[in-house]
Amino acid sequence: MKCFQNINVFVYILVCTFGLGTWLDVNGLFLELSFLVSELPEGWGLPSYIAVIIQIANIGPLSVVAINAICGGSQKLELLLGYIIFVIGIIGCLLMSQFWNYTSVVFGEEHSTALLGLTFFMALTSTTSNVVWLPYMAVFKYEYMTAFFIGAGMSGLLPSLLALVQGSSQETKCYNISNFSEILNETTWEVKYETIDPRFSVEVYFLCLFGLMVCSAIAFLFLNFLPLAKREHASKERPLARDSNTALDDIKKTAGSVQILSYNYISKFDVAYEDDVDAKNKEASDRHGSASSVASNASLVHTESSKRYSTFELTCLYCVQIWVCMAMMGVLPSISSYSAIPYGYNIYHLTLTLSYIANPLACFIPFAVTAKKIRSLFLLATVGTATGCYLLTLAIMSPEPVLLGTTIGSALCILVWIASFGVFSYTNVCLASAFRSHSPRALFWCGVATQFGASVGAVAAFIPINVYHLLESATTSCEII
Repeated sequence: MKCFQNINVFVYILVCTFGLGTWLDVNGLFLELSFLVSELPEGWGLPSYIAVIIQIANIGPLSVVAINAICGGSQKLELLLGYIIFVIGIIGCLLMSQFWNYTSVVFGEEHSTALLGLTFFMALTSTTSNVVWLPYMAVFKYEYMTAFFIGAGMSGLLPSLLALVQGSSQETKCYNISNFSEILNETTWEVKYETIDPRFSVEVYFLCLFGLMVCSAIAFLFLNFLPLAKREHASKERPLARDSNTALDDIKKTAGSVQILSYNYISKFDVAYEDDVDAKNKEASDRHGSASSVASNASLVHTESSKRYSTFELTCLYCVQIWVCMAMMGVLPSISSYSAIPYGYNIYHLTLTLSYIANPLACFIPFAVTAKKIRSLFLLATVGTATGCYLLTLAIMSPEPVLLGTTIGSALCILVWIASFGVFSYTNVCLASAFRSHSPRALFWCGVATQFGASVGAVAAFIPINVYHLLESATTSCEII
């Protein structure tokens, strides 16, 4: 591909490693839920707590936006915030490995105060990283932006693989234990279960995330101080070449793999680029007085692939974006435990890990096929909604969902979870691409719709789960064999 030409392989790897730190800690936390829900007082409602805390943590990027609007953005500020993000993320993972099971009484109820508090700071770094690091990447050549998004996608993939190696928790083997009494001359039977331990503990898992965050921070330092990396900075005079514009379009397609608010700052990156182009066009017009020269340069920015939607169509797409993000980032993560744990903790573990593997993989499909027609986008959203409704039905029926105790029921639960996340992720990227083809401003409002949908979904799931307790959990037990 043209967008991978003229790059330094070592710097490309550094950028990928740097991008790994975007959502690594939050994704890693979600992937460990199969262990946490069985040990912490929130129980199966823990995912809904985490989903709401992540939305609250968006105060971080909003604060950065306000600071940039008041003081004006600068590279020094971006670097300072970048270092702060890494320090908080690294310390958060380290403390999580030691205090994840620390609890205290709040308002008369026992809560995982350490885990929930650390979750806020870890989510704060993840959401803020989108705001800080995307403008920072504008310093480098356009080709390296794709590497950044690949690394961001790996922030979900690597913890998934790590969780698969770790194995599942709380899986039980039931035994009939016979006790013979010589005095009474009779045998009594007792059913006991034995918990199978994972390959390594929760503490070791979070230490592994700590190590990955350190690697990402080291890559960030190298990108700032290595002369080799500095030579890969974009020139101040940006060429008006179709190759650069094509690479930028590819970046938009990959951008959907980065969660909440990233679209906003890609759009600002676009606007800055196009403003730069407009300035060059005006300068060329003043210097040469050639209208044809201006038209020729402008055509390189507004490519033939751009598509304009009507106001009604655009409104419909925003509604679809809100709905998709409400389900994918709010409701489904919150009900995950209720829909899968009844089939077994190993099933819940597999649904989490395989879904997070399907997420980044689905984000690369638009490189080959991108759905931009409204009918296609509505169809994708409908398919995702259908899978989501099945999972919601399982959660409502908890702790006795359909096909409980059967291999078909367990397999169907896993497959539907993978399909749901895959379809929603692909739809999310296609929507971002559609908004990008309309205008950079539409991409900005796409980010607003993303955040709004995720927040509404998280709150909508939290209230029935933790306030009205409409969903039921179950305890681990064995039936007599």
